[in-house]
Amino acid sequence: MKVKICGIKSLDIAKFSIEHGADLLGLNFSPISPRQIDLKTAEVIFSGLSKINEEKKLVALFFKTEKKFINQILSIFQFEYIQIIHSDSIIDKMDFKKNKIIQYSVQDELIDSDLKEFENDLLILDSNSKNLGGGTGETFNWDFVKNIKRNFYLAGGLNPKNVLLAKNKLNPYGVDVASGVEIKKGVKDKNLIKEFLLNAKRN
Repeated sequence: MKVKICGIKSLDIAKFSIEHGADLLGLNFSPISPRQIDLKTAEVIFSGLSKINEEKKLVALFFKTEKKFINQILSIFQFEYIQIIHSDSIIDKMDFKKNKIIQYSVQDELIDSDLKEFENDLLILDSNSKNLGGGTGETFNWDFVKNIKRNFYLAGGLNPKNVLLAKNKLNPYGVDVASGVEIKKGVKDKNLIKEFLLNAKRN
């Protein structure tokens, strides 16, 4: 199962996550997030990972981010994916020349046809966090997505203790975690990251 660690704020945590099996790392550029990073931090992370040929694992997350800043970020850095929140209508209409990851807030039971507008995009199914864009640490009713057959990343309130349960119940293509591996908002913990990855990757 694929694992995305979102809200990476340092090169040290980025390298540690990759060393322990993370498939994707999210860099958050949302001005309302405690995980927001600036250009300088992004540059340090990109530069450090390029030296070990791992920069292709990086995902840029935008939510309520000004278009001018988005364009600036994308003109400087070559992200593998651009992650946007479905409810962020302005950004959703931007024409990104990159692979998109759509983060969709689950509010009721879904089947594949409900998500047909995202046919060509990698999809993250997350808890409903209006005006927050995720990272709240809240789960949603996993039965709502039990009939989804297409590949998706499960997000919303995952942590080292419940990720194996989620894996066994839904067998998602991947899982996405932010607050579940933090000791406080925006501060990642290596022990929690390691435990999460071990449990998520367990056969």
